[in-house]
Amino acid sequence: MLLRRVSVGKRNQLVRHIVFWFGSRLEAGVSGRSLMRRILALAVLAVAVAPVLPGATPSGAASKQAERASTTVFPPDDSAPVPVPEPTEKAMRFYRSGNVLWCIRTVWELSVPALILFSGLSARLSRWA
Repeated sequence: MLLRRVSVGKRNQLVRHIVFWFGSRLEAGVSGRSLMRRILALAVLAVAVAPVLPGATPSGAASKQAERASTTVFPPDDSAPVPVPEPTEKAMRFYRSGNVLWCIRTVWELSVPALILFSGLSARLSRWA
């Protein structure tokens, strides 16, 4: 691709120019069809430039190294059961208090709008507005 030979600074400058160009056309009042064509052109350009960006392609050296590490260091063994430790008393207290707080919050979130709706406050607010 042509953009692979361009430095990152030049690419960023090109992107700034494109964004400025689209922005100035939007302010000038471009027709809808022309605007859609320009947006489509920008999308095509973005898709064309995306593989050039650093770390965007899965075929890079980093992905090969990660693939090699995942296959050699930790081979998958799905047949062995995973040991799960018993929860401590502190963990269980935290779990139960979180459940209680969730219940209180849910009741609060349902009761406040119901109170506003059924007490007539909403009607007074609509008359006042």
